[in-house]
Amino acid sequence: MRGLRGIVTIQRLKSRWPLLVGLLSLLVVIGIALPMARNSNTTAPTSAAATPAPSATLTSEFANEITPSPELTSAPAEVVPTADVAPAIADLNSLRVKGRAPRSGYARDEFGPAWADIDSNGCDTRNDILNAELTAAVVEGDCTVIAGGFTDPYTEMQGDFASMRNSIQIDHVVALSDAWQKGAQKWPFAKRVAFANDPLELQATLGDVNQQKSDSDAASWLPPSRQYWCPFVAQQIAIKKKYDLWVTPAEKDAMMRVLGSCPSQAVPVPGPQPTLAVGPAARQDTTPPVDVPSDSSSSGVSGGLDPDFGTCRAAKASGFGPYVNGVNPEYAYYRDADHDGTVCE
Repeated sequence: MRGLRGIVTIQRLKSRWPLLVGLLSLLVVIGIALPMARNSNTTAPTSAAATPAPSATLTSEFANEITPSPELTSAPAEVVPTADVAPAIADLNSLRVKGRAPRSGYARDEFGPAWADIDSNGCDTRNDILNAELTAAVVEGDCTVIAGGFTDPYTEMQGDFASMRNSIQIDHVVALSDAWQKGAQKWPFAKRVAFANDPLELQATLGDVNQQKSDSDAASWLPPSRQYWCPFVAQQIAIKKKYDLWVTPAEKDAMMRVLGSCPSQAVPVPGPQPTLAVGPAARQDTTPPVDVPSDSSSSGVSGGLDPDFGTCRAAKASGFGPYVNGVNPEYAYYRDADHDGTVCE
């Protein structure tokens, strides 16, 4: 019986062998597949996390390109002169910028007598300017303008000079006290006289407008006519460049704002700086004789000009002077403190 049972058991095992082999094969496959699945599950997040890195780098690079620059969001910067920028803006940017010097020491006669005959043509500067600016000017005698067509560029008002001559004044486009505080107080006296009588610096206008302007610069006063703002500012710039006067920060800002509305504005031709000249001999023959001390300079009417010593003390120490108004051009070099028509006496 035991032998028979052994035979039966072996036969049963043989009949089930394919099933056992299949189970073993399945276990082997599962044993291999599970570790691979675990590896796949653990590496996938790493791969997913690594993917955004290049994307973050690209975002950072392009962010600089699409972010508005400070220049686009801030106030407009100062206009930088280029080949295409008009002379008014270029010349303004060439001027020195600094604060006002003290007004102490300023007086009108620091710039010489009002309306001197600086070029010795026999006519004072006021009549020279009126003769140049009026249309069809009528002159009485050799110099005195008595009639002509008058146009005030500051106000655009027109009229006949003959009927309004007492209300017309000659404006210093750059006020003398403004020039004094922005460089002129360091000049020799003769240069200040030349400045005050330079045609570039002078403009005929209505007296009340001239008084309203007073000592103002462009930061505090502009002509009533807006049409004349650009030419007015350009003229001030030309004057300040010619004489190396500076502008204040507020003054420059005001000028730049005006020129922003006329970027092609040019500047007037500055012309030469006036110089004290000896008049022609024919004119001097008609001058009434004046007693001049024998030790005075002989350069008054016939010779060359004496040097400008800056002060009468220095002139007299060198043996020069006195100088008489209307006779000696050197009179304009020095301050006539007592207004007697003679300096360095």
